[in-house]
Amino acid sequence: MPAAPRAGVEGDVLELLRAVAEAGGFISLRYAQENFGDAVARAVKAGYVKLDPLTMSLRLTELGMSALA
Repeated sequence: MPAAPRAGVEGDVLELLRAVAEAGGFISLRYAQENFGDAVARAVKAGYVKLDPLTMSLRLTELGMSALA
């Protein structure tokens, strides 16, 4: 995927993506909401992270990884 998606990534969403990547690719939803607020919903809606309702965690997607590249 080209580097174009990064141009549309806002600062707080980009910080969230970096935090998820540094945590090994997934992070708890509670931690993400406490530290990044509305950026979580925007990242899920954009497809950068995927919400796993069973474990209540966020997982970095391929699109999210390409946004960090």
